[in-house]
Amino acid sequence: MSAAPRRPKSRSQQTTPNSHQRDQNHAHRVGGNAVPSSFSISSAPRRKKHRIRSLVVAAVVLVLCAYLLWLGISLVFVLKLSSESRNKNNRVHSGISPISKQRQFTDTSLHKLKQTRADENVKSNAGGKGDDSSPQDAPYKIVHSLTTRFMLGQKGQPVLARARYLLFETFCQPTVRYQTALRAKGYDFSWFVFVDPGIDPAVIEDMRALLTPSTDGEGDPRFPDGNAYLILTDNPSWAADGIGVPGVTSYGAGFQEVARAVRDGTVELLTGDATRLVETLERDVEGGGGNDQTPTMLIETMLDADDGLNNRAIEWIQDLAVGHVRKQQGLETARTTTPSLDSTWWLLCGTDHIEWHNRDIFRLTETQYQKHGLSSGIVGLRHAPHYCASAGFTRVGLTTKAAAGGNNEAEPPLLSFPQVAYSNHALATEEFDLCNDGEGGDPKISLAKCFRRDFEGLNYVLKSRSITSDSMDHMDPRNKDYRDLPWESKEEHPLLALDAPEQMWGIVRDEFSIDQKKARETSVYLRENLASILKENRDSRCAPGFPCREVADVAFKKMTAHIHRLNKFDRAEAAKQNGK
Repeated sequence: MSAAPRRPKSRSQQTTPNSHQRDQNHAHRVGGNAVPSSFSISSAPRRKKHRIRSLVVAAVVLVLCAYLLWLGISLVFVLKLSSESRNKNNRVHSGISPISKQRQFTDTSLHKLKQTRADENVKSNAGGKGDDSSPQDAPYKIVHSLTTRFMLGQKGQPVLARARYLLFETFCQPTVRYQTALRAKGYDFSWFVFVDPGIDPAVIEDMRALLTPSTDGEGDPRFPDGNAYLILTDNPSWAADGIGVPGVTSYGAGFQEVARAVRDGTVELLTGDATRLVETLERDVEGGGGNDQTPTMLIETMLDADDGLNNRAIEWIQDLAVGHVRKQQGLETARTTTPSLDSTWWLLCGTDHIEWHNRDIFRLTETQYQKHGLSSGIVGLRHAPHYCASAGFTRVGLTTKAAAGGNNEAEPPLLSFPQVAYSNHALATEEFDLCNDGEGGDPKISLAKCFRRDFEGLNYVLKSRSITSDSMDHMDPRNKDYRDLPWESKEEHPLLALDAPEQMWGIVRDEFSIDQKKARETSVYLRENLASILKENRDSRCAPGFPCREVADVAFKKMTAHIHRLNKFDRAEAAKQNGK
């Protein structure tokens, strides 16, 4: 951020002779400067000096006016750009380049992304096939599952469960509800929401209402494809957070395992079209008992219950996956082998994401809260953080019935990625190489067993940061900035665009369908139940695979001490008021 221009000293700050000197020299006041009487005011040198000073002052005033005019024009440009962005039907972020020198978003961002996909598709289909990388034209059956876990292994805790439900309602559900990837457009996906049956039944019922297909009073459809599946389960393997975390051997359940459990009745399905789910299982995954050898592309995407996806994220993922796999299978080595999940898997995460914070929830004293209330919090942009975010972390692979060994078996085999592909999201960038398509001149082309960071310039996902987090990440009450990792400097991966709240909330509304008013209402609940949420969060058993016990204890202690200080201050303030 550029430094503000220095303000000229006022006349009272300028150095002038003291009163004794003025009396001695019989000084006359001319333009705020002491001039001895022995010096002729009408002399040529004096007039010249006065003219020079006047010219300097005029020049400074002119420069300041020009600077203010430039600021005004820039502000008008930013507001106009924001308005145009919100009115675009494609709901893609058009630009916040004036906000920070570190980030530049333009209207060409989406075009560039689409062009990249098209280029990949053309190169991987030199035989003359179409150059569209969309799923409609892909030579694969695409099975895409989106997985969200809600308090698995954390029974009870009614206040914490309600708080997390409100975050789910505010930041997660609307971003999936308004996905543009509909069956009518040639896209398809299934959203699995796993909820522990031991939590507050009222919370489960509220989640059922959010995910049941319906049309509201204004004709706004909710999950018209019946693809939101609320599933009761306390299966610990479905809650795991990926290998690399001590004691963990799996990330969770893939499409086939979940669909089989629904078909066989081993789990309770509360919402969603079960017929649709089983048909997809038997037709696209298990082959329906026929000889169809069309490869199946499995896509598994992760979404935490307090995070959200850009409303176009599923489309982006599937388009990019088709282009990547087409190019992968166009390589000579791929054409000579049968594709399998063991040989074709790769990982995908976003380059940029938006974050929501509201530290006033735990920083305001009771007096301040009662006087001023709470805001909706702040939203900022995180560009290219050190690791892949959990939200939108995706696993992709291609397989065939023959590769899975399912030609003659009565029960088709379970299609699952190799264990190494179930990497924890935070470790992917450290454990694997970046995928390389050779476009940069590197002859070592690698499009499998690698990871990609994509969608640069697009707001791929949103992360909410709150006191309900198992790891209590970003919850140090003494932090004065929003650095991403404790060991990073403030300049590394900072949270950007905090000086443009209206524009950022407009982006969150237009691209994620998130209501700013709901964010404030959720903040109020978190504030008014702060102590109970912290206690239940600290006492609850973290789901298997979460590293919360290793990283959260210190944060809990700091937050508890902070709340104790706030309470002590509030008691002192109350005593003062009672003493008046």
